[in-house]
Amino acid sequence: MYKAVLGGGKIILKKYNDPIATEGRYSFINLIKVVLPLSLPYIFIGMAQAVGLGFKVEIMGEVFMTSWHFIGIGKLINEAYTNLDMLELFGLTFFAILTIIVLDTIIHFVKRWLFNKYGTEPVKVFSLR
Repeated sequence: MYKAVLGGGKIILKKYNDPIATEGRYSFINLIKVVLPLSLPYIFIGMAQAVGLGFKVEIMGEVFMTSWHFIGIGKLINEAYTNLDMLELFGLTFFAILTIIVLDTIIHFVKRWLFNKYGTEPVKVFSLR
């Protein structure tokens, strides 16, 4: 999320450099009235990416560190693995994968809608440099 918001902020500052410099580059009013509203689509894109990744991490956290107070799909997968119940293990894993695919598909369409509505430029959040 940090990389998406930072990349979006850099794009905004580069695109609107002249008007921002006119009012004062580090002016609080520029931050509130120009940079923040233009950064909202990038914030939403970052949140959409974070939700999908967070859901995947939550399931894996449940698998490896189960709690007896909360029974989630990760705990059920871990119990099926411990009990060698391959049919239940396969079914729960398949259900988790399908849920993640549906969530990622929804996030994909939300990001596409944000790109089309606000004209945001894609932000590369990972590079091998």
